[in-house]
Amino acid sequence: MKVLYIEDSAADADLARRHLTRHAPEIALEIAPTLAEGLARLDAGFDLLLTDLQLPDGSGLEALTEVRARRLPLAVVVLTGSGDQNAAIAALKAGADDYLVKRADYLDRLPQTLLAARSRFLVNAERRSQPLDVLYVEHNAFDVDLLRRHLAGHAPHIRIDNVPDATAALARLPAGPDAPWPWQVLLVDYRLPGLDGLELAKIVRDERRLDIPIVLITGHGSEEVAAQALHLGIDDYLSKHEGYLYEIAAVIEKVDRQARLERERQRLAETSERLAHFIEASPVVLYSLRWRDGTATAVWVSDNIEPVRPSPRRRIGARLVGSESASRRPRNGARHANAAHRTGSARA
Repeated sequence: MKVLYIEDSAADADLARRHLTRHAPEIALEIAPTLAEGLARLDAGFDLLLTDLQLPDGSGLEALTEVRARRLPLAVVVLTGSGDQNAAIAALKAGADDYLVKRADYLDRLPQTLLAARSRFLVNAERRSQPLDVLYVEHNAFDVDLLRRHLAGHAPHIRIDNVPDATAALARLPAGPDAPWPWQVLLVDYRLPGLDGLELAKIVRDERRLDIPIVLITGHGSEEVAAQALHLGIDDYLSKHEGYLYEIAAVIEKVDRQARLERERQRLAETSERLAHFIEASPVVLYSLRWRDGTATAVWVSDNIEPVRPSPRRRIGARLVGSESASRRPRNGARHANAAHRTGSARA
């Protein structure tokens, strides 16, 4: 993996190069001592950009912004000082794949951080190849146009559909959870004519019971509004501070990803529950055995073992699923292995 490292400290750069050469030779590090030189070398076929946050001629966030604005296929990791946690979080929201704090052990963590960031970038790049549709509730046409222009340059897979107020949004959204909707995320400005953003979110969650992810955009310094928003079930919020547009794509992607994971978790739970009901009604007991040194020990038995209770004449479960271990040897040559697993079933 080829890495461009923008670092003005020659000592830090040399330590990182030596450490990677010794512990992760698959990572080739090239050093750029200034932001200007780093920006000039972005097109040189690198897989990842590693940049210090504080540089003599600018900020590592500028390098991150340049990479994302030009849609370069580069993962980005930002290095920060121990007191720059807020800046690191801002970097993540602006599209960095990871960050690393320059603590005493940061060099030990550097190889895995770089490799994981590259892997994460490739996964995200595949996801970004699919469109992400957003319903944006905002009455200010200038702000809508500004966001559209920004996303066209930095996250073209995010598509904006705009309505000016809560009433128009409710007219477009379904009346209940069973009807489909064409958007993955609902982006809502807090200050709307008529119903405000919080009132709209309350109707969507409590009355219509829609689980569409909601992101609230508030004015700068509206911490109380943000707290109320999270209490009402809003998934995330952004304040309109300087540079907030560089965070908005990452926030939209995050809430969409979390919603997909939650829906998948619910589907798995429903499938598991159906399987449990099926097993409970079945006369067949399922079990899994671990063979070690010729001895079988039960590691899992289906819950219907108690009501089935095999008869004395067919005590296949007595020695296999009870507290005792069976001494029967596994078949098919498995007895020569130190450990093996077996699954099976027994009919009552």
